[in-house]
Amino acid sequence: MQLVFHVADQLPKLAWVARMDSRAKELRVWHGPAVEVGDGWFVEGVWDGPFEEGGFHRTEHFFGSGVRVEGDVVHFVPSTAIVDRILYFELDGALYASNSLLLLLAATGQRLDPDHDYRKDYNSLARGMQAYRRDLPVRPTNVTCIFQVVHEQLVVCEGEKRFESQSRVRDFASYEDYLGQVRDVLDRIRDNSLSPRRRRPMEAYTTSSSGYDSATATTLSQGVGVTKCFSSRRSNSALPKWLDRQAASDDGGPIATRLGMESLATEHDPRGDQFNELLLLAGTTGSPELVFLSMCDRIEREAPAAIVFTGYHGDVVWDIDPGDECLDDQIVRGGISGLGLSEVRLKAGFVNLAVAFLFGRSIASLNRIARSPEMAPWRLGNSYDRPIARRIVESAGVDRNLFGQRKKAVLSNAEFPMGPQGRQRFLAHLQKAYGVSPLAMRLRGWVHHLTFLLERSRRYVTSYRTAHNQKDKGVWFSKLPRHITRERFLWAVDECCQRLEQALGDDVLLDIRAARPADAVPAEPALARGPANSIAP
Repeated sequence: MQLVFHVADQLPKLAWVARMDSRAKELRVWHGPAVEVGDGWFVEGVWDGPFEEGGFHRTEHFFGSGVRVEGDVVHFVPSTAIVDRILYFELDGALYASNSLLLLLAATGQRLDPDHDYRKDYNSLARGMQAYRRDLPVRPTNVTCIFQVVHEQLVVCEGEKRFESQSRVRDFASYEDYLGQVRDVLDRIRDNSLSPRRRRPMEAYTTSSSGYDSATATTLSQGVGVTKCFSSRRSNSALPKWLDRQAASDDGGPIATRLGMESLATEHDPRGDQFNELLLLAGTTGSPELVFLSMCDRIEREAPAAIVFTGYHGDVVWDIDPGDECLDDQIVRGGISGLGLSEVRLKAGFVNLAVAFLFGRSIASLNRIARSPEMAPWRLGNSYDRPIARRIVESAGVDRNLFGQRKKAVLSNAEFPMGPQGRQRFLAHLQKAYGVSPLAMRLRGWVHHLTFLLERSRRYVTSYRTAHNQKDKGVWFSKLPRHITRERFLWAVDECCQRLEQALGDDVLLDIRAARPADAVPAEPALARGPANSIAP
């Protein structure tokens, strides 16, 4: 199989889309300027092995995405962490694949089906590495669906497809055994990210809040020399700030300071990159993590490429009682948080290094350790109890009262885009599609928010626990046939696809769609080209 590279400076830094023709034994790749290219492979990611060998398809711990060609065998490799995926479909004997749903749709002229509810498909990713729904229906054309792949790699040989996993289950002897192996893997990953053989050695950042998981990721990142920490100041608490200031605060800054790191505030700034906000909205059918908008903007400006340590999946792996359904080796999650960064990270130029997925299939062993007598000093005995995480953080010198006291989140409950341009376009879309005026939608939003505050306050007064266990149904308009967040997701995906099509231009689109032959750029010149990103904000 011959690899042919086309560098596309107008693409997001780390995005790529490929077309494989098994009959012609040719794999053509269009990629952003920060994608690394080697002999028989390309990658936007890090792993626990020597970078120059390109062996990410043979390792258990890989974050990002890449493709490796070995003779006639092609490995499409997604992240070990179920926060990213590879997407593909087949048409006229060719296989099209990408690390971005938006780019795959835009580059091939496909669109999502407006009559399909994608929330079930996306939420199914929480079922683990094999039980999720793989097919995503698209608007009926010459293609009926796009397939998503997580954790396992798609292996294609002479037109035959199979799925392989490099991960395995371990039985750790003790807390020290687990921590030692995690640190060893992270040391090798950091060496990989800093390899002088990379065109763009990767900067490193971490994220922290007052919860267990990101605090643990931050503590572990400090051990490999990370010095910059993005910290959210506000939580998405069920309680308004004026009723309970502690619940509304999710500040991880004190943890970063205690660890000797520079604390960088991350928040949703409506003045930030409007396209980055669209990418966050289009990345998930759930609540978007808009708090990371300023982080994405900053990394895009400052770093040629980067890794970001995050705590996704720590709520399961490190919890004292994750539930019986999570204690098998299938990496069952508590939700799909982190997936919302899967599109915007490609433009910003960072890899999501979700630390808790290291040895994620060995959760049964980790749970035995968490319940063992040696961990008693770090067990709180309440419903928010993660002794392994607590021991890691406290052993680094962080005071117990600085983290893990109350469960919070940084997801956004906002129904409309926060940026003025995006909000205006979305309201105009709703008016055109459903005849609901922008003023009526704004009134609905205000009433919904007021109802949310009053209901949360009432629950807090009556019983604090129910504030976390009940969902607010809000106020609804009968004219809208879908839940507003479902409509927002479909709209954001279409908006992003249109922008990507415009950025690619007709010539590149024709090349990708195999409408005419293309003069390929040799692999070596693709190693250094152009600005970080040329997609208009």
